[in-house]
Amino acid sequence: MAIILVDIDRLAAINAQRGYEAGTAAIVAMTTALRKNLRSDDEVHRIDGGGFVAILDNSNYRGAHKAVSRVQAAMERLAAFPLRVKIGMAAFPDDGEDLDSLLHTADSRLYNSRPGQGAAAVPPASPPKAPRKRPRPEPDPGQGALDLDPN
Repeated sequence: MAIILVDIDRLAAINAQRGYEAGTAAIVAMTTALRKNLRSDDEVHRIDGGGFVAILDNSNYRGAHKAVSRVQAAMERLAAFPLRVKIGMAAFPDDGEDLDSLLHTADSRLYNSRPGQGAAAVPPASPPKAPRKRPRPEPDPGQGALDLDPN
């Protein structure tokens, strides 16, 4: 399973500068691009103003990347004006073992992504490596100990 989160960047500013019709056109273009460029059994949901989640069953990160590339190419053709988006992706099992952890990872990646247009908005073809956690060193009793006895 793979998760794709997409957020239309600055939708409120589009509404304020170009009017609500332009904001609605942006949402419709995004919805159309997602529905026409994902598989028929993939789920697409609008989650807030300009935010969408796509759940790709029987897919992996690379499959999600290919889907996002198709969606972005379609967005360039469908949108009446250039739209910038932020995208976060995650896939089972590398990014999480359940839907909640996948959504959390995809959301974190979306939050940390830079808004982009077209191919510049598409995340890398392979998932970012998680930072390696260095184990905390065990105290070495031979290096001396603190004497906490006040007497």
